[in-house]
Amino acid sequence: MKNFKLILKSLINNDACIEGGRTKRWFFAVIFVVLSVILATLPIMVNALKVNGSDFTDNNYVYNYDNAIVAFSDHLQDNNLSMSVNEIENERYLNVDQERWNSVHSGEDNIFNQYVHLNNDGDIDFEVYFTNTVGDEYATYVDHVQKNESPINGLPRDPDASPRTISFLLFGRKQMIGAFYQPDNSTAVTTISGDYLTLPLGFNFKSLATAVVDNVTYVTSHDAKFSEVGGAVTLEKYRDQVFYAWDDAYDDLHYVTKMSTARNLTLIFLGVDVGLIAFMGLMIFILTRGKKNPFRIYTFWETQKISYWASFAPSVLAMIGGFIFAQYAPMMFIMLIGIRIMWMSMKSLKPAM
Repeated sequence: MKNFKLILKSLINNDACIEGGRTKRWFFAVIFVVLSVILATLPIMVNALKVNGSDFTDNNYVYNYDNAIVAFSDHLQDNNLSMSVNEIENERYLNVDQERWNSVHSGEDNIFNQYVHLNNDGDIDFEVYFTNTVGDEYATYVDHVQKNESPINGLPRDPDASPRTISFLLFGRKQMIGAFYQPDNSTAVTTISGDYLTLPLGFNFKSLATAVVDNVTYVTSHDAKFSEVGGAVTLEKYRDQVFYAWDDAYDDLHYVTKMSTARNLTLIFLGVDVGLIAFMGLMIFILTRGKKNPFRIYTFWETQKISYWASFAPSVLAMIGGFIFAQYAPMMFIMLIGIRIMWMSMKSLKPAM
């Protein structure tokens, strides 16, 4: 019971942290530091896991993307252009006939063998690229597209060498990437990257043009059945289904990237937080080394345990704040533990004058 009271008191009282670190068994301090780093990194991990590929189009304004993605789906179906997920030696890849892709996408607007969608003013507002390249060649291709350069020779796409402002999807043999832009703005609103590992084997992007509405199957948005009575309402439902079918595909495309990002971020911040708590213990040790400092009797291990005890309250606050203010979650614990150790050094560990 006495230990429990001291633990509760240590949440707000620095003297209790010092007492606990110096007088209580070592395993109390170890439990505190383990709980602290877990609680501090929990919102970082959870927030990373909440990111989905479908967030790519989760905006208040879609800037004509809804029309463009339906038109691209129609385009694949109309031209019988297959983009299917295959597997060789346990490796998933996107199977597209590059020669056929290039022959279908050739003209005045698509000089880089890309699909282009034109808005009502006749300007390109959406593009889809495909490349069979992998590795460094794929990375170079992506870099050229992102910089609004020719992916063929890397030269500027236009005489003014203007940055990219056109939304795009780029499908590679093993990976994909996309960026969503507000018209005439060179900063991407959202991006997506991923691979084909979690898409069903045999999945074909061409199939996303087919949707069932009220038990009737429609192949494209210009299916003859839309000319029947009530066709306009049905067409709108169909377009919504195609839109959300692409969102489901984005979720699968991004899944492996999301999981690896969440894992890496969690491990990185676990390491950062453990190192930070140990560093704060070192700071307490250094700050109490003065010849006339009455606290110089504290050993290095005792100052470490004091830091471990002091880390628990900041971790609880960092967890709560990290869920409320997700964008600040990575920095919450770093700031709070620093503030608490500074407070402790100025109040409880300051020699009497």
